[in-house]
Amino acid sequence: IGGSTPFGLESDTVRKITAALKVRGKMVITDISGSSLVEAVKERPYLIKPNREEFGQLLGYTPEEDKYVEEAISFYNKTGIEIILTLGKKGAVYSGRAGNYRIINPEVKAKGFSGAGDTFLASYVYAACNDMDIRTALAFASAASLSKVELEGTNLPDKLTIENNIQRVKVFEIKNQ
Repeated sequence: IGGSTPFGLESDTVRKITAALKVRGKMVITDISGSSLVEAVKERPYLIKPNREEFGQLLGYTPEEDKYVEEAISFYNKTGIEIILTLGKKGAVYSGRAGNYRIINPEVKAKGFSGAGDTFLASYVYAACNDMDIRTALAFASAASLSKVELEGTNLPDKLTIENNIQRVKVFEIKNQ
């Protein structure tokens, strides 16, 4: 479930959809913000993918810059909801059943940020559905996102470009959290 809540729908609509899908045995992944994200979390989706601002909305405060990784891990530990927290040019953090990982992107010449988070999540889901291990899935997703921002506007990268950029991404396991 991604995007903005359409005009006229209540903020708990996504929570209700999440509940209905879970009853049917579906794994729900959300990439939403504001009160819709807060409501959806009440139904424990499988995974959420907020950016820094959206994560702050969910927590009810803005973490200090050096605390996002710790806060994401704490969120998973408290809720059991897997999280991929995207941090813009500072990469991302994953906390979930497969462990805790920090993703570091190389410096890039950004031309178009629109859709970078969506590209990350879609690529992660693709990687996971194609049985890539967690490190490879996170590197693939991050490489797709950084490949996207190197393009102007809403253009999307091709798979070869993404695969060539995987080696530029660093994925580190975070121990003892």
